[in-house]
Amino acid sequence: MAPLGLGPLCADDCASVGCGLDLEVSSLIVWFFYTGVLHARAQRNWREKRVAWLSIVGFAMIFLSFLGNNVLGGLHAYGRVRTSK
Repeated sequence: MAPLGLGPLCADDCASVGCGLDLEVSSLIVWFFYTGVLHARAQRNWREKRVAWLSIVGFAMIFLSFLGNNVLGGLHAYGRVRTSK
């Protein structure tokens, strides 16, 4: 867990680029969400409707993560045309 916390600090120090809410951070949040869903299924016996709704929320998180990175821009935006002067 230490590299997850120290990575943005090193990136800011080495490249003078802040981490921000970029693709890696949003995908990490989605991974933690799905880890929580799997944990709830295994430990609390959550089934059927509850897990289905959480899966829909998780899919929306993935969609918004991808869309938000491309629309709002980011260090790793896909399909963005950059013009130079």
